[in-house]
Amino acid sequence: MGFEFKKKELTLDIAGSLFKVKLNAEFMEKVLKTGKKLQEYGNDPAVEADTLEDQFAFACDCIDDILGAGAADKIFENAEEPDAFDAFDVLQYIVGEVTKADQNRAQRRTAAKQNRPSGSKKRRYKGNHK
Repeated sequence: MGFEFKKKELTLDIAGSLFKVKLNAEFMEKVLKTGKKLQEYGNDPAVEADTLEDQFAFACDCIDDILGAGAADKIFENAEEPDAFDAFDVLQYIVGEVTKADQNRAQRRTAAKQNRPSGSKKRRYKGNHK
């Protein structure tokens, strides 16, 4: 058996709907951008006047930003009276799963560093690859 790259894909099961996302730089940028958008929304004093419907719409927009257009509609299509709390719970679930997957990858990198032979001289490949 030869070397194979591990899949950098995460499957999210949200209310019976499956979403497969690639854990690449583009996806992580979406998550970070949405996180900033959420922080700005939370810090905006005008948000206090928003209704739960407004907050639900905002959270659904954030879900669509991360998972793609129409994702929130698919998630909530069979939900009985979904509200802002449900939508923010979904966002929290998505971020939690992405964080866990990223931590698992970081642990594998750390384990690889700990398993390499130690020596007084560090050898580093100075190749010309890009």
